Amino acid sequence: KQHFTFWEGNSLLAITEIKAPNCHPLQKGSMKLRIFGGVGPYTVTLSKEDFEKKIEHFDQSGLLQFGDLDAGKYQLSIVDSIGTTFLESFYFQSADAPKLTIEDQYFLNTSKELRLDATQFIDTLSIHTTFHWTSENDLDLYSEQIHIDQAGKYQLTVSDNNCESNYAFEVKVVENEGFERIEVYPNPMQIGNTIKAKINLKESSPIKITLTDDLGRTIDERYFPKEDYFLYTNQITTPGKYYLTFSTETHQATRTLFVQ
Repeated sequence: KQHFTFWEGNSLLAITEIKAPNCHPLQKGSMKLRIFGGVGPYTVTLSKEDFEKKIEHFDQSGLLQFGDLDAGKYQLSIVDSIGTTFLESFYFQSADAPKLTIEDQYFLNTSKELRLDATQFIDTLSIHTTFHWTSENDLDLYSEQIHIDQAGKYQLTVSDNNCESNYAFEVKVVENEGFERIEVYPNPMQIGNTIKAKINLKESSPIKITLTDDLGRTIDERYFPKEDYFLYTNQITTPGKYYLTFSTETHQATRTLFVQ
Protein backbone atom coordinates (compact mmCIF):
# COMPACT_ATOMS: atom_id res chain seq x y z
CA LYS A 1 0.00 0.00 0.00
CA GLN A 2 1.04 3.56 -0.61
CA HIS A 3 0.36 6.42 1.76
CA PHE A 4 0.29 10.07 0.78
CA THR A 5 -1.31 13.33 1.84
CA PHE A 6 -3.11 16.09 -0.03
CA TRP A 7 -3.56 19.48 1.61
CA GLU A 8 -4.67 23.00 0.79
CA GLY A 9 -4.06 25.87 3.19
CA ASN A 10 -5.01 25.34 6.80
CA SER A 11 -8.74 24.82 6.31
CA LEU A 12 -9.09 21.37 4.73
CA LEU A 13 -6.78 18.39 4.98
CA ALA A 14 -7.31 15.07 3.22
CA ILE A 15 -5.23 12.03 4.15
CA THR A 16 -5.46 9.03 1.87
CA GLU A 17 -4.39 5.42 1.96
CA ILE A 18 -4.06 3.90 -1.50
CA LYS A 19 -3.84 0.34 -2.76
CA ALA A 20 -2.59 0.60 -6.33
CA PRO A 21 -4.17 -1.42 -9.15
CA ASN A 22 -2.16 -4.10 -10.99
CA CYS A 23 -1.78 -4.92 -14.68
CA HIS A 24 -0.64 -8.56 -14.47
CA PRO A 25 -2.66 -10.17 -13.05
CA LEU A 26 -5.37 -7.59 -13.65
CA GLN A 27 -6.52 -6.17 -10.33
CA LYS A 28 -8.41 -2.99 -9.44
CA GLY A 29 -7.19 -0.54 -6.83
CA SER A 30 -8.83 1.28 -3.94
CA MET A 31 -8.53 4.46 -1.90
CA LYS A 32 -9.44 5.28 1.69
CA LEU A 33 -9.86 8.92 2.67
CA ARG A 34 -10.11 10.83 5.93
CA ILE A 35 -10.97 14.56 6.10
CA PHE A 36 -9.75 17.05 8.71
CA GLY A 37 -10.76 20.69 9.10
CA GLY A 38 -13.55 22.63 7.46
CA VAL A 39 -17.20 22.42 8.54
CA GLY A 40 -19.22 19.25 7.89
CA PRO A 41 -21.13 17.88 6.15
CA TYR A 42 -18.82 17.38 3.17
CA THR A 43 -19.45 16.48 -0.44
CA VAL A 44 -16.61 14.33 -1.75
CA THR A 45 -16.26 13.57 -5.46
CA LEU A 46 -13.66 11.35 -7.08
CA SER A 47 -13.73 11.46 -10.87
CA LYS A 48 -11.85 10.79 -14.07
CA GLU A 49 -12.77 10.75 -17.75
CA ASP A 50 -15.03 7.68 -17.59
CA PHE A 51 -15.80 7.53 -13.88
CA GLU A 52 -17.39 9.63 -11.13
CA LYS A 53 -18.38 8.77 -7.60
CA LYS A 54 -19.90 11.24 -5.13
CA ILE A 55 -20.25 10.69 -1.39
CA GLU A 56 -22.07 12.84 1.18
CA HIS A 57 -19.97 12.66 4.34
CA PHE A 58 -21.40 14.14 7.55
CA ASP A 59 -18.53 14.14 10.01
CA GLN A 60 -14.81 13.52 10.44
CA SER A 61 -15.13 10.04 11.95
CA GLY A 62 -14.20 6.91 10.03
CA LEU A 63 -12.80 6.47 6.56
CA LEU A 64 -14.46 7.06 3.21
CA GLN A 65 -13.72 4.25 0.76
CA PHE A 66 -13.53 4.20 -3.04
CA GLY A 67 -13.12 0.77 -4.65
CA ASP A 68 -12.77 -0.77 -8.13
CA LEU A 69 -10.37 1.96 -9.31
CA ASP A 70 -8.51 1.59 -12.60
CA ALA A 71 -5.22 3.31 -13.33
CA GLY A 72 -5.64 6.83 -14.72
CA LYS A 73 -5.75 10.53 -13.95
CA TYR A 74 -8.26 11.42 -11.21
CA GLN A 75 -9.55 14.59 -9.61
CA LEU A 76 -10.49 14.69 -5.95
CA SER A 77 -12.98 17.38 -4.88
CA ILE A 78 -14.06 18.13 -1.31
CA VAL A 79 -16.61 20.85 -0.52
CA ASP A 80 -17.68 21.59 3.05
CA SER A 81 -20.99 23.09 4.23
CA ILE A 82 -19.76 26.71 3.99
CA GLY A 83 -18.34 26.31 0.50
CA THR A 84 -14.66 25.79 1.28
CA THR A 85 -13.34 23.77 -1.64
CA PHE A 86 -10.38 21.46 -1.97
CA LEU A 87 -9.26 20.23 -5.42
CA GLU A 88 -6.36 17.95 -6.27
CA SER A 89 -5.47 16.04 -9.43
CA PHE A 90 -3.30 12.94 -9.31
CA TYR A 91 -2.35 9.97 -11.47
CA PHE A 92 -3.19 6.53 -10.11
CA GLN A 93 -0.36 4.28 -11.36
CA SER A 94 -0.47 0.50 -11.54
CA ALA A 95 1.92 -1.13 -9.08
CA ASP A 96 3.69 -3.07 -11.85
CA ALA A 97 3.76 -0.21 -14.39
CA PRO A 98 7.19 0.86 -15.76
CA LYS A 99 9.13 2.92 -13.20
CA LEU A 100 11.00 6.08 -14.19
CA THR A 101 13.25 8.47 -12.28
CA ILE A 102 12.29 11.65 -14.12
CA GLU A 103 12.48 15.12 -12.61
CA ASP A 104 9.49 17.41 -12.03
CA GLN A 105 11.07 20.27 -13.96
CA TYR A 106 13.78 20.99 -16.51
CA PHE A 107 15.25 24.21 -17.85
CA LEU A 108 15.95 25.30 -21.40
CA ASN A 109 19.58 26.31 -21.76
CA THR A 110 20.76 29.65 -23.12
CA SER A 111 20.30 28.33 -26.67
CA LYS A 112 16.65 27.58 -25.82
CA GLU A 113 16.98 23.83 -26.24
CA LEU A 114 16.69 20.70 -24.13
CA ARG A 115 17.38 17.11 -25.16
CA LEU A 116 15.92 14.24 -23.11
CA ASP A 117 16.42 10.49 -23.55
CA ALA A 118 13.70 8.43 -21.85
CA THR A 119 15.85 5.29 -21.83
CA GLN A 120 18.11 7.01 -19.28
CA PHE A 121 15.21 7.30 -16.80
CA ILE A 122 13.89 3.74 -16.84
CA ASP A 123 15.17 0.85 -14.72
CA THR A 124 14.07 -2.01 -16.98
CA LEU A 125 13.86 -1.69 -20.76
CA SER A 126 12.40 -4.37 -23.06
CA ILE A 127 11.74 -4.63 -26.79
CA HIS A 128 8.06 -3.91 -26.03
CA THR A 129 8.69 -0.61 -24.21
CA THR A 130 7.28 2.46 -25.99
CA PHE A 131 7.59 6.15 -25.16
CA HIS A 132 4.98 8.80 -25.97
CA TRP A 133 5.66 12.51 -25.37
CA THR A 134 2.79 15.05 -25.30
CA SER A 135 2.47 18.68 -24.21
CA GLU A 136 0.14 21.64 -23.90
CA ASN A 137 1.91 22.96 -27.03
CA ASP A 138 0.29 20.15 -29.09
CA LEU A 139 3.38 17.95 -29.11
CA ASP A 140 2.58 14.31 -30.00
CA LEU A 141 5.71 12.23 -30.47
CA TYR A 142 6.48 8.50 -30.19
CA SER A 143 10.21 8.29 -29.63
CA GLU A 144 12.86 7.43 -27.04
CA GLN A 145 14.43 10.89 -27.41
CA ILE A 146 13.01 14.36 -27.65
CA HIS A 147 14.34 17.81 -28.52
CA ILE A 148 12.40 20.52 -26.65
CA ASP A 149 12.64 24.21 -27.54
CA GLN A 150 9.49 25.53 -25.85
CA ALA A 151 8.68 26.08 -22.18
CA GLY A 152 5.47 24.46 -20.94
CA LYS A 153 3.91 21.39 -19.33
CA TYR A 154 4.83 18.00 -20.77
CA GLN A 155 3.89 14.37 -20.17
CA LEU A 156 5.78 11.17 -20.86
CA THR A 157 3.71 7.99 -21.17
CA VAL A 158 5.65 4.73 -20.95
CA SER A 159 4.02 1.46 -21.95
CA ASP A 160 5.32 -2.08 -21.63
CA ASN A 161 3.26 -5.25 -22.19
CA ASN A 162 -0.01 -3.24 -22.09
CA CYS A 163 0.90 -1.69 -18.72
CA GLU A 164 1.19 2.08 -18.74
CA SER A 165 2.64 4.78 -16.50
CA ASN A 166 2.46 8.56 -16.87
CA TYR A 167 4.92 11.19 -15.71
CA ALA A 168 4.25 14.93 -15.88
CA PHE A 169 7.04 17.51 -15.88
CA GLU A 170 7.48 21.18 -16.65
CA VAL A 171 10.06 22.88 -18.83
CA LYS A 172 11.00 26.42 -17.85
CA VAL A 173 13.23 29.13 -19.23
CA VAL A 174 16.55 29.46 -17.47
CA GLU A 175 15.99 31.44 -14.28
CA ASN A 176 19.24 30.59 -12.50
CA GLU A 177 21.41 32.90 -14.60
CA GLY A 178 23.84 33.50 -11.73
CA PHE A 179 24.99 29.87 -11.87
CA GLU A 180 27.68 28.82 -14.31
CA ARG A 181 27.18 25.13 -13.58
CA ILE A 182 25.46 22.83 -11.06
CA GLU A 183 26.40 19.17 -10.95
CA VAL A 184 24.65 16.74 -8.56
CA TYR A 185 25.82 13.12 -8.51
CA PRO A 186 25.21 10.24 -8.27
CA ASN A 187 21.55 10.79 -9.16
CA PRO A 188 19.69 8.56 -8.60
CA MET A 189 21.75 7.33 -5.66
CA GLN A 190 21.67 4.33 -3.33
CA ILE A 191 20.95 4.64 0.41
CA GLY A 192 24.16 5.26 2.37
CA ASN A 193 26.14 6.59 -0.58
CA THR A 194 27.53 10.13 -0.46
CA ILE A 195 25.77 12.72 -2.58
CA LYS A 196 27.97 15.46 -4.00
CA ALA A 197 26.98 18.81 -5.47
CA LYS A 198 29.45 21.02 -7.30
CA ILE A 199 28.35 24.61 -7.82
CA ASN A 200 30.10 27.16 -10.00
CA LEU A 201 28.88 30.77 -9.86
CA LYS A 202 29.42 33.41 -12.54
CA GLU A 203 30.37 35.85 -9.79
CA SER A 204 31.54 35.26 -6.21
CA SER A 205 28.77 35.27 -3.62
CA PRO A 206 27.81 33.70 -0.29
CA ILE A 207 25.47 30.76 -0.76
CA LYS A 208 22.88 28.84 1.27
CA ILE A 209 22.31 25.18 0.38
CA THR A 210 19.12 23.55 1.64
CA LEU A 211 18.13 19.89 1.44
CA THR A 212 14.38 19.18 1.81
CA ASP A 213 12.27 16.05 1.44
CA ASP A 214 9.16 15.61 -0.72
CA LEU A 215 6.93 16.98 2.07
CA GLY A 216 8.95 20.21 2.28
CA ARG A 217 10.69 19.33 5.55
CA THR A 218 14.24 20.67 5.92
CA ILE A 219 16.80 17.89 6.26
CA ASP A 220 19.93 20.03 6.11
CA GLU A 221 20.76 23.71 5.72
CA ARG A 222 24.26 25.13 5.35
CA TYR A 223 25.75 28.57 4.74
CA PHE A 224 29.00 29.08 2.83
CA PRO A 225 31.08 32.31 2.72
CA LYS A 226 31.69 34.28 -0.47
CA GLU A 227 33.31 32.19 -3.23
CA ASP A 228 32.63 31.28 -6.86
CA TYR A 229 32.96 27.49 -6.35
CA PHE A 230 31.34 25.26 -3.73
CA LEU A 231 31.33 21.54 -2.93
CA TYR A 232 28.44 20.11 -0.90
CA THR A 233 28.39 16.51 0.41
CA ASN A 234 25.84 14.60 2.45
CA GLN A 235 24.47 11.13 3.14
CA ILE A 236 20.77 10.21 3.03
CA THR A 237 19.53 7.09 4.80
CA THR A 238 15.85 7.08 3.75
CA PRO A 239 14.65 6.39 0.16
CA GLY A 240 12.51 8.99 -1.58
CA LYS A 241 12.57 12.20 -3.58
CA TYR A 242 14.58 15.16 -2.24
CA TYR A 243 15.33 18.71 -3.35
CA LEU A 244 18.62 20.61 -3.18
CA THR A 245 18.09 24.39 -3.31
CA PHE A 246 21.01 26.74 -3.93
CA SER A 247 20.39 30.38 -2.92
CA THR A 248 22.81 33.26 -3.47
CA GLU A 249 22.13 36.91 -2.74
CA THR A 250 20.46 37.37 -6.13
CA HIS A 251 19.70 33.96 -7.66
CA GLN A 252 18.21 30.59 -6.78
CA ALA A 253 18.23 27.14 -8.37
CA THR A 254 16.76 23.76 -7.36
CA ARG A 255 17.71 20.23 -8.34
CA THR A 256 15.73 17.03 -7.68
CA LEU A 257 17.50 14.06 -6.10
CA PHE A 258 16.23 10.46 -6.10
CA VAL A 259 17.37 8.07 -3.35
CA GLN A 260 16.68 4.37 -3.88
